Amino acid sequence: MSDKVIDFEQYRSEKEGTDKTNNEPSTYKKGKKIKKHKHFGLKIAGAVLVVAVIMLSPLFDIKSINVTEMVAYSGNEICAIGDIKEGDNLFITAITAGRRLEKDPYFKNVDISISLPSGINVKIEERRVRGYISYMGTYLYIDEKGLVIDSDANFKENLPVFTGLEFSKFRVGDVIEVENAETIDTVVKLTQIFTLYDALENVDSVDVKDIGNITVTAGGVKVRLGGSEDLDQKIRTMKEVLAQIGDEERGTLDISDLSKPIIFKYLT
Repeated sequence: MSDKVIDFEQYRSEKEGTDKTNNEPSTYKKGKKIKKHKHFGLKIAGAVLVVAVIMLSPLFDIKSINVTEMVAYSGNEICAIGDIKEGDNLFITAITAGRRLEKDPYFKNVDISISLPSGINVKIEERRVRGYISYMGTYLYIDEKGLVIDSDANFKENLPVFTGLEFSKFRVGDVIEVENAETIDTVVKLTQIFTLYDALENVDSVDVKDIGNITVTAGGVKVRLGGSEDLDQKIRTMKEVLAQIGDEERGTLDISDLSKPIIFKYLT
């Protein structure tokens, strides 16, 4: 038997030719796939364009507006803030109005929905002013969490004015950063209790400078609450006693220690 001779140069050339041939079909398939994706993308773009044209059609112009009334703003004022107008596009307004309204501190939550083909509904959860904080000749309007909603030189509602807090700056939309954190915590707690017992209108002012000796002014009556412990029971007791005292009476009510008899000392 004779030895088999292999020509390596010829073998390599044949193998490379085979590989190139085998690669051609895969290259061709890859090209077809790319072409198919481009065609699919054009279909999507066309569909999006059709939907956009339909949504911007005069058919979807606003014809009816339903707005939740607020204490701070009327329905017309809410529409002005959100730039909601009849004749504008329903879908564009639903997006842009929500962004505008959410910037106002009086709006806690904003829910905008649409009623096809031409109605828009605006539902507002309002932040309510629960008291004022005196600051450099103005009054900061705060909610029950101590967040500053507004500021003005005058009152809009008959609510308690809190004094004794020490701070150098504030920003509407944020909780006041005071030097003594316990004072703002006490204010927040009091506003919540006053709201719970519907006593906000009974109180004129509250001094929290010394949280161990909190005092409330209600008409001609000065109420000593003492420390911040048992505030819930103290405010409830205060309201009950004030209801029995005539509006014209002047004096001091000490309920700092509820374990002792409650005595009202008339001012003579």
